[in-house]
Amino acid sequence: MAHKGLCIYTIPNTLILPLKRFYKDPFVSPEPIKLYGRIKYGQKLDLKDFLAPSSPDHPSHRNNTRKFNIAELRLSGVVIHQGSIGQGHYWAYVQDTCKPGTPLLY
Repeated sequence: MAHKGLCIYTIPNTLILPLKRFYKDPFVSPEPIKLYGRIKYGQKLDLKDFLAPSSPDHPSHRNNTRKFNIAELRLSGVVIHQGSIGQGHYWAYVQDTCKPGTPLLY
């Protein structure tokens, strides 16, 4: 059985994750269908499970005395599309970096 996957070699300063929010079912419609379900996510994302074993950021290559987790990223913004596949509006919620821990603003 084939396995498809992705590994990260270097942790970026900014990581953008687009979520596929549509699917195509030729038995239902020839056009893509938008998914409207809610997605829950946390304020932090730990990438250590997605790091390539050869990555210099991989936990096996680091000294255990580090005071921080380089593979942990903090959520700083979310973009939401409201509408259908063909039309709608985008809303952006961003974190005020001057006041860490404050709610996302738009």
